[in-house]
Amino acid sequence: RLSVATSSEDVMWRRRDGMDLTLPEQPTKREVFSWCGRLTSHYPVASWLRPCCSYIKRVSCEDAAVWDKPVSAALEKLCRAVEDQVSREDPVNGKWTVKSTGGVSLWYDASNLALGVVISEDGSVIEDHCWLRPKSDKRHINVAELDAVLRGLSAVVDHRVANVRVMTDSKTVHGWLKSLLGNIQRVKVNGLYRALVERRLQLIDDLVEVYKLKISVEWVPSQKNLADRLTRVPASWLKMPESLVVAAATQ
Repeated sequence: RLSVATSSEDVMWRRRDGMDLTLPEQPTKREVFSWCGRLTSHYPVASWLRPCCSYIKRVSCEDAAVWDKPVSAALEKLCRAVEDQVSREDPVNGKWTVKSTGGVSLWYDASNLALGVVISEDGSVIEDHCWLRPKSDKRHINVAELDAVLRGLSAVVDHRVANVRVMTDSKTVHGWLKSLLGNIQRVKVNGLYRALVERRLQLIDDLVEVYKLKISVEWVPSQKNLADRLTRVPASWLKMPESLVVAAATQ
């Protein structure tokens, strides 16, 4: 499923040519899920494809339709938009090797829709992840941001690297992490979410201590955050009335 190219220093990969990424006409829910799997499953990097496919599957599951009945025309329209974009810009590619002696950059982001994490080295993406937030999730965005940091650090630990540069576009979280990791001053948190924030900061501190991580924190504007695309779908998708996207199979 992969095409690999080697150079004197790195091994780069991309999706193999000739793979069938087309969606059948009038697809069923089962075919939509299978198609989403072919697009993103088992690939270390998929960028914007991850939130789009996850959102499509979420909408499909909210339908009462059985698996072998065609999905609604509105849902198929979302799938065709992704299919067209992949044909022009397939994001499934990245760097295969990680230098254990070097360091990596951990980019993360959170939105009302999803959490996203990107791990990169020397400007090349190694791995990315996306998790849709439950529709009932009402936690403050700063709490979600810390959840993304924790998930990202867990992924970094698997690569067995010690030097990590955390890239954030949240000035609040940037300040918390700088104070926590630099032992500059006691982290000050106020409000109803104080206990939740302090618990997550303690978990981050424990990870750093147990795995001997050397972490630096940098602020970047949102437009330069590599994880931003993993937390969003096209705005027009979110504006579509649910009754149009989710249609009964018996229509």
